[in-house]
Amino acid sequence: MRASLQARFDHWTIPEPNSGCLLWLGAPTGQLGHGQLRIDGRNVMASHVALELADRPVPAGMFACHSCDTPACVEERHLFHGTQLDNVHDALAKGRHNMSGLGLAHGYNNLPKELKLEAKRLYDSGLGLTAVARQIGQKPTTVWRWFIKWGHQPKAIKPRRQS
Repeated sequence: MRASLQARFDHWTIPEPNSGCLLWLGAPTGQLGHGQLRIDGRNVMASHVALELADRPVPAGMFACHSCDTPACVEERHLFHGTQLDNVHDALAKGRHNMSGLGLAHGYNNLPKELKLEAKRLYDSGLGLTAVARQIGQKPTTVWRWFIKWGHQPKAIKPRRQS
């Protein structure tokens, strides 16, 4: 018999005593480290499950935003409902968003020349595009655009197949 959702959820969490976060130890989603849980054959964000279990389900079109800025946190007291724009504004207000790709600023033009030169140096040293982006805190697509402007075709991004 399947364990209750609460028991399954609790199995994959651990409290972090210094911050008050409840950290998700199960499968993460992508690079950001948000948790996910498989329910009825589909992957569901662990933060959404946390809010559902606390009788605060996430409305359609909304997100579970983190007041603690810890993507792996599923402590319902650290989560609030918000739109994607609310989440971006929260990130900007806390100084934790690089603004590239948001339409708020052009990532290439508004970043320091030193950062772009560091990206080029790292790439020329043999690091792949994703590793360079991670090292300098940018999205791979932003770094890719820099290389295109410099007249390079980075080897880490391959053209999509035409269907």
